[in-house]
Amino acid sequence: LTLAVQFLRLNETAGLAQHVIFFCCVLALLFTSLRQTLVVGLLERLREAENAILRNEADMYQLANFDALTGLPNRRMFEDRLAQALREAEPRQGRVAVLIIDLDHFRQINDSFGHQYGDVLLKEVGTRLQSCVPTHGSLARLGGDEFMLMLEWVTSRTDVAALSQSLLQALSRGAWDDVPARHFISASIGISLYPDDAADAVELLRNADAALNEAKSAGRGAYRFYIEAYTEATRRKLELRNRLHTGLSRGEFHLVYQPQLDAQRRLVGLEALLRWTLDGRPVSPSEFIPVAEDSGLIVALGEWVFAEVCRQVAQWRARGLNVPVVSVNVSARQLLGQGLVNTFAGMSASAGLQPASLMLEVTESQLLDERMLPCAEALHAAGFALSMDDFG
Repeated sequence: LTLAVQFLRLNETAGLAQHVIFFCCVLALLFTSLRQTLVVGLLERLREAENAILRNEADMYQLANFDALTGLPNRRMFEDRLAQALREAEPRQGRVAVLIIDLDHFRQINDSFGHQYGDVLLKEVGTRLQSCVPTHGSLARLGGDEFMLMLEWVTSRTDVAALSQSLLQALSRGAWDDVPARHFISASIGISLYPDDAADAVELLRNADAALNEAKSAGRGAYRFYIEAYTEATRRKLELRNRLHTGLSRGEFHLVYQPQLDAQRRLVGLEALLRWTLDGRPVSPSEFIPVAEDSGLIVALGEWVFAEVCRQVAQWRARGLNVPVVSVNVSARQLLGQGLVNTFAGMSASAGLQPASLMLEVTESQLLDERMLPCAEALHAAGFALSMDDFG
């Protein structure tokens, strides 16, 4: 308004040149004001962009280094910390321990109650484990139901064993908070120490995993320290797994029949037992059956055993031999599969056998899993006899 008044007064007395100069000054002031406004707006947008970049960097760091479910460090951060710990321990000849913690039978909980329930349980597991971690320890979640703990400044295996026992007790004690149903949770722990068991991080993690497998094989709910024999056992399992894939096609498997006698020593049944001869040497069933179950090959093996039993029983009866009931072991994977009843019924019918001529043996621990009961009941309804193996 003041500029407008000044312009009107100038218009009355000034000449053309003064008008032009005044007008240019007004334009300069307007452009300066506009420029200042644009600069302030631009600076504000730059500050917002910078803050957004910082937030994104923080989010990216969180996603890259921490587990989204439990908030614990993930594998990447754990391995970075482990590498740093080993570099610091080397000059002072210090010890570093790695513990791999795996929940027992967690998949059954997920399958029975859903992943949302399992996630709540995993968060509680992380909280309980973290409450036991000393100041010189670092806990991480690798994914699934596996956690990993690194301990620096380790003085003795006894201390590590005591901590491992505390971790197992923390998981098994009392009720679980914020969990919609109560479950008894147990875990298996594999332990490896630097430099006792390994010279670098890769070897340390591998050996801890080998010790974990041994803890599971020993019955779970326990911890095991690594020894060289575990690595040899792992290599042996891998070799057996590779050879199992071709064992059936090479004719390396055969059956033997164990007679079952009553108190008067009369034959009342036979049990078909699977045997494997590899490179001219027998492989113990206690060695290759768990490998076959873990790899899923037990399904193909189980079907071959059942078909071979049907063929043999039909052959014996064709010769006039009075063969009583023959027992056949059925694995957990078979009971969880689809179409087992139709497969077994078709095989027995093709051999001209009644289902009641065959006794299907199921272990007690398998029937504790409710998912297997429908298949067991369907087999019974189809006429197959059932018996409980390894009772108690």
